[in-house]
Amino acid sequence: PQSFLIDDTHTPLAAIPLPFSCDDSYLSDWPEEFCQNVYRRPKPIPASPSLSTIQFVGYVANPRANTPLARFNVVPYYQDGQEDNEVEDPGPMIIPQFYRKLELRRSRSGRLDDTTILKYNKTDHAPMETITSSSIINPIVLILYHVPALRNLLLSHICEVEHCIACQMGFVFRIISDKTKLKETAACTNLIRSLLVSRGCELMGPVQTTTQNLFSNVVNMINGSMIEGECKALADILESDLTVLSRCIRCGELNASDEKKVVISLNYPEAANERTMSYLLEKALHAKGQREGPCASCNVTTRTDDTRRVQKLAPILLIDTNPSNPKFAEFWDKQLKFSESRPRYRVPEKECTLDGGSRPERPCRYGAECRNRLVDLLQVLSWN
Repeated sequence: PQSFLIDDTHTPLAAIPLPFSCDDSYLSDWPEEFCQNVYRRPKPIPASPSLSTIQFVGYVANPRANTPLARFNVVPYYQDGQEDNEVEDPGPMIIPQFYRKLELRRSRSGRLDDTTILKYNKTDHAPMETITSSSIINPIVLILYHVPALRNLLLSHICEVEHCIACQMGFVFRIISDKTKLKETAACTNLIRSLLVSRGCELMGPVQTTTQNLFSNVVNMINGSMIEGECKALADILESDLTVLSRCIRCGELNASDEKKVVISLNYPEAANERTMSYLLEKALHAKGQREGPCASCNVTTRTDDTRRVQKLAPILLIDTNPSNPKFAEFWDKQLKFSESRPRYRVPEKECTLDGGSRPERPCRYGAECRNRLVDLLQVLSWN
């Protein structure tokens, strides 16, 4: 062992070997509660007269230029409870020109010029003509267009009904396909007219609820516009078969019935733990509930408990995320915090040695078949 006199000032303390920790934990480690990734709202940048903006990036002199923190990227933030005590004057919000909403000139009919639309379209897809009544139906059309099986089915649909939604949807799909090659805008004016004539859909209103209702109604109207052979093909693409088990609360009689579901609406539980999308989908398919209906055994209208089981899952699932649910924002906000939190430390499954303070050699995953070991052995034999 290393030894030296107590008044020896020349031998460094590093000459004394120190043992390594068995679990890789040291006294200098921070506690786990101080190692969590927590969002803290940063303090606003104070106004500076030297602020200059080039394109959409602002430049200002470093206020810590003559301080020890000159080269540190320090972002001041609010402590817990500090934000409530401070009263700020936000003033007018200044949005950089690069992110401001474009004020595009429209004609008297409310339409945009093709040149103006194509100027801001940087993709290979045909842009949709935007008017007030098409702001909600355009995303729905594009969603259904990018489902190849459904697109081919609607393109092959032909009937003589004047305001057939399937025909109008196929017509819009044909326009989008043709306009993509020509780099021109596509419009769904005829589809909007047919939806207004059918009076089954509202094209104006709150975005969330209107989009949900319009999407469900469009899918149902497409299904109702199909002929016999096309209905079977559409069912094979979109319909999921479920079995509903209904138990009478009064007599306990259990009855089974079949249910077909096209649009799956998500329900959000209490976000106490981290949940995955497959968990939400499973709960939506196996949803439980109660309803009132006639009971064949009791011969009266009573309440029944319903449970669902999936018999056949559709190859293409149309999922409604249900943003109008009051727990929607709270659930996803907590899931975001769970995903950003630091995982708990796990003790490594390896041993430590105290002789010389060195760690054991990490075994090769190839074991005795390792070629590097064979090369080292041949070199040792050649030297000997």
